[in-house]
Amino acid sequence: QKFCDDNVIEARLQLLPMRRTDDFRFGSDQFRFAHRLGMCFVLTVWTLWSCVWGAIGKDPQNLAGEQGFTVFRCCGGLLFFHWTWAVSVFLWDRYRINYIFLFEFDPRNVRTPPEVLNDCVDDTLVYLVTMLLFYNPDNHISKEVLPNGSCVSFVTLYTLWRLIFPLRLRMSLWRTLRRILSRPFSTPSFYTVFVSE
Repeated sequence: QKFCDDNVIEARLQLLPMRRTDDFRFGSDQFRFAHRLGMCFVLTVWTLWSCVWGAIGKDPQNLAGEQGFTVFRCCGGLLFFHWTWAVSVFLWDRYRINYIFLFEFDPRNVRTPPEVLNDCVDDTLVYLVTMLLFYNPDNHISKEVLPNGSCVSFVTLYTLWRLIFPLRLRMSLWRTLRRILSRPFSTPSFYTVFVSE
């Protein structure tokens, strides 16, 4: 007997991973993720409080007025791009959109949505803790322990590290950036157009 009576569309749908039932199962991975996401939320509120309250209160030493804040804004923009990618991958996977095929990815180098979301949470925790250490409004940490410029240097090196490594997974990003820059001279793929837009 033939598989799905030679109906190609139905066969492809059958080969996609099936969703589990919607019963409530909360494993240790979900608890760990939710706990770290909660820490990100608290640190985000703390950082926003420092930025907004310092600007409203006309505090001469608010976070947005610091010299290294432009570096944090740049790294925050890259982190925001990472979050939008993670949410997109999660939604595509949730609604069974075969983005791996659409973007012509190598399936061996594609991470699952929980892995991408966990990376985002880890990067966000490092970013927010470093930003709060950089701000250091009351100087509770001595300059011998945390010299000037060390937080800016750390967040820059950490962001560059995360953009390069793991190299096997990041090569497609760098190839895509190269294709975007050479787009007038080559035929763009759907993924190249998606990233450049």
